[in-house]
Amino acid sequence: MCIVTLFIYCAIYQNLCRAMKPTAASLLRRWRRKKVITLPELLAELRTSLRTLRRRLKAWGALASFNHNSRFYTLPELPQFDEHGLWFHRDIGFSRHGHLPQTIVALVGQSRAGLSAAELGQRLRLDPRSFLWQFHQHPDLQREKYQGHYVYFAAEPTVATRQRALRSAASASVTLPSAEEAIAVLVQAIQHPERSPEQLATQLHSAYPHLSAQAIVGLFTHHGLTLKKTPTPPGSTA
Repeated sequence: MCIVTLFIYCAIYQNLCRAMKPTAASLLRRWRRKKVITLPELLAELRTSLRTLRRRLKAWGALASFNHNSRFYTLPELPQFDEHGLWFHRDIGFSRHGHLPQTIVALVGQSRAGLSAAELGQRLRLDPRSFLWQFHQHPDLQREKYQGHYVYFAAEPTVATRQRALRSAASASVTLPSAEEAIAVLVQAIQHPERSPEQLATQLHSAYPHLSAQAIVGLFTHHGLTLKKTPTPPGSTA
């Protein structure tokens, strides 16, 4: 290859690189406005191979959603994680712990008294039946039948012993709602699935002043139910 041809190829390559930079910058600006984006959208926008795109995602520190089959991605500076390390954009969930398996292990490990299937479903805004079957023999978790329902504890023996003791103490101290209160709670939970146990207790306070958020959580845990969450309105985050 002669030197002239080599210079021509170098010039073409440099021009292509310069042409791609505004495309990437424009994509990042749009991505920040949208909050989340899918892999097909990224591929179509950047017109690159999947292998190259995955390298870019790693360089950007992009996070994949733990639900929706990890279909959505967000940039690392966008999530406002809650105390559990979770962030939701509408019904799309992201975790600072990683994908769903790492997230479940982290949530159980950092919990005071372990987490039941219903409690995990409530925290992750997922039906536990859709994912927990994968974790009944996970090496970083212990699963035990507790008062008729499965509860997940940390694998580390010292942590698990403390979690079991706290769960036993909490269960002994929480009085479940009466039949009348339980019906009122279920009606409110069906009509307003986006409300937390604290919000449900506040809503029902005038009619049932002794009904607590802990009692509502106990009610759902006792019956193996999950408080559903609905997506927030378009354009908002939760």
